[in-house]
Amino acid sequence: MRAVLSLAFSHNGMFVVSGGRDGSLRVWDATTGHQIGDPQVRHHPRAVRSVAISPDGSCIASGADDGTVGLWERRNGAEPLYPPAGSLTGHQSWVFSVAFSPDGQYLASGSKDTTIRLWNVDPPRQLLVLAGHSASVTAVAFAPTGRHLASASRDRTLRIWSVDEGIMLGVLRGHSEWVTSVTFSPDGTRIASGSYDGSVRVWDRIHVL
Repeated sequence: MRAVLSLAFSHNGMFVVSGGRDGSLRVWDATTGHQIGDPQVRHHPRAVRSVAISPDGSCIASGADDGTVGLWERRNGAEPLYPPAGSLTGHQSWVFSVAFSPDGQYLASGSKDTTIRLWNVDPPRQLLVLAGHSASVTAVAFAPTGRHLASASRDRTLRIWSVDEGIMLGVLRGHSEWVTSVTFSPDGTRIASGSYDGSVRVWDRIHVL
């Protein structure tokens, strides 16, 4: 296995998924440290930049340098399997970030093509394209309610979106370099962001809604 680019823990703490530069997804038993499934399976033709696990642990999402978003089922603890619908396509460049909504119904992806895409998980299909950033979208995160989405970008901004309406609600400016990460507080009232400028900022979400 080559360099590991992304990790995600299942919500029950039982397994970990890794995404690699070799295009593979690997599932690991969190107790024994052993890999589950075939270590030779290559799930994407290019590097996997981001992985996420659905709240119930039944679905794994991956974002890769081939511009696709993969959805994989876990069956009886086996390795991720190709779903009947195949990969989700639409992005024109690398997919840097994927995130499930709290109810597992939706998946968001952020790409080097500057867009965020919202997908329905079952059945897999594209719902919305959110455009507004002027550079790569490096991270996406759902609010605890699932009604709002935050995105971070190399354009040095964060943006808040309405999932229901598919519109941008606000822009957060303050970082002097690329914004590389974003997350909501558990109660959804604040947003934290990290940047190449070396700072972590905490924002009051109420000010942009």
